Amino acid sequence: MKGLPGPTPDSMADDPRSGAPGSSLTRLDETSIGPPRSEPPRPVDPERGIPGSDTDAAEFIAEAASPRFVPYDTFSIYLHGRYYATLSMLPWLVLMMLLFFGAAFLLVMMFLQDPFQSFRITLMPLLMGVAVLSPLLVIILFMIRWHGKRRLDFTEEGVSLVAPNGRAIFVPWQHLHAVELRFNMPKLVTCTLVTPITNFSFTNLEFNLEGRVPLDKISEKGFDLVKLRDFLYYLHRVAPKLQWRLGESFQQRFKVYYPPYDLEKMK
Repeated sequence: MKGLPGPTPDSMADDPRSGAPGSSLTRLDETSIGPPRSEPPRPVDPERGIPGSDTDAAEFIAEAASPRFVPYDTFSIYLHGRYYATLSMLPWLVLMMLLFFGAAFLLVMMFLQDPFQSFRITLMPLLMGVAVLSPLLVIILFMIRWHGKRRLDFTEEGVSLVAPNGRAIFVPWQHLHAVELRFNMPKLVTCTLVTPITNFSFTNLEFNLEGRVPLDKISEKGFDLVKLRDFLYYLHRVAPKLQWRLGESFQQRFKVYYPPYDLEKMK
C-alpha cells in the first residue's frame, strides 16, 4: 500500500500552528492534547479501572473524546533521539577508558616499581581494546544514525514510516492492533505500535531531543515524559479499540494499570 506523503516545509511554514523547522515533534505540543492542566485527574477504581460511578465513567470517556485531546491534523516524529543521546555519551566513554588506563597503570607500578615497564604492560591492552571497540562503535553509530534518518508521519487516516530514500509504509488507524510500553533505566520509555504489516518503535528521547545536548541535561530534557504521555492520549482518540500492552517494568515504575485513564501517573 502506498504511503501518504509527509507534510511539506511550505505547508508547515504557512500554518502558524506548526512547530519549528527540524524539530523532532513538528506539530505536537504539550498544550494541544492530553488532559486539562487546570483540573486534577479523577480517582480510578482499581476494581473497574474507571472513575467510581457509572455516571463518572461516562463523563470521563466523553472528556477523553473531547476536542481538547485532539492535536493538529498532521505531525511527524523524527527517530534520531537515540543517536543524539549516544553522541552525548561518547566523551564520557572516552573519559572512562582513560581513567581505567590510569588506574591500571598505577596498580601495576605499585608492584613492579618501574614506570616504563608498567606503562608498556598497561598500554598494550589499551591499544588492543581500542582496536577492537572502535570498529564496533562505528558500526553501532552508523546503524543508529540510519535509523535516526527515518520519521513517522501521523495523519487523520493513519501512520506512515518514511525511510531516508522517501519510501513509505502506510498503516491506517483501523489496522493498529496494540501499543506496547516498556521501561528501562534510567528513565527510558519505549513505545511500540503493533500492526499487521510492521511495528513502529520509538522512545521518549525522540520526542524531546532535537540535537546533541550535554550528558548532564539528558536526564532533565531527554527523558521527559509529557509529550509521550500526550501522544498516548492522541492514540486513544484515533484508535480507541487498540490494546494496551504494558511491560512489567513499566507497571512497576509508574503504577499505571488502566490506560488511558491513569496515564497521569507517568512522571
